[in-house]
Amino acid sequence: MFFRYYVSDFGRTWGFLNDYLDSPNAPAHITFGIEAVSLAFLSHQVSSQTARNLGRRKYCEVLRSINALLQTPGAAQAKSTFEGALLLDLFEKLSKSASAIGDDKHTHVAGAFALVKLRGVESFTTQEIAAVTGLSLNGTLTALSTGRATDIIIRQIRHHATQFLDTSDPKWKLTGLILEATGLAASVLHGTITSAEKISRNNYLDTELTAIADSASPFWTYISHPFPNADPNLHHLSLTHRSPNVEHPPPNPDPPL
Repeated sequence: MFFRYYVSDFGRTWGFLNDYLDSPNAPAHITFGIEAVSLAFLSHQVSSQTARNLGRRKYCEVLRSINALLQTPGAAQAKSTFEGALLLDLFEKLSKSASAIGDDKHTHVAGAFALVKLRGVESFTTQEIAAVTGLSLNGTLTALSTGRATDIIIRQIRHHATQFLDTSDPKWKLTGLILEATGLAASVLHGTITSAEKISRNNYLDTELTAIADSASPFWTYISHPFPNADPNLHHLSLTHRSPNVEHPPPNPDPPL
């Protein structure tokens, strides 16, 4: 279920797991990690306490395996060690509600960044770039949710990724704006920015978002339709706020009874 419905949907980020599927040569911490996230995903889908408990046990096995592995010289720079850290974080994300994920639940993101720094951003290849850029977005959203400034490694990852990815892709541009907005939010929260700077940076973000919306393909557009019996006042409110590339059809003057 996990591979069919999760890995397939987010294949660019988690496609590396396919290399380990049913592989007798997969490292122990990767095998345990796949089992842990698979059980967490199952528990999330069907609310199974049994799957949740088994997943937690596998998660503990991953922690023990990685901790033992890190005692080996050079293991911290290994590709599979980084991938194991990603699995640990994914398990936490699948196992916790958004409200339950506090600062202490973002330690695996920080751990994965530490491995990237130790290994060196420039060492990540074409085959690994999707996973590490996925981590950079994860780290950006983590910083946004906690009100912290983003780690400098995120910008380094994005700079390195430009040689492998299509930087004209709206998704790439949008994640860059999320990074800028996260930095702005942290500056506002901590009072390290003037009112004039806030206005200037917000105007910049608005302009860039509009440019992305205007240049996006039809695949990015959508149409919102009111329910026939919806409260007309609620529909009227939605009409007063028009987003780029969003069509709001006028309400039906004679809704069916």
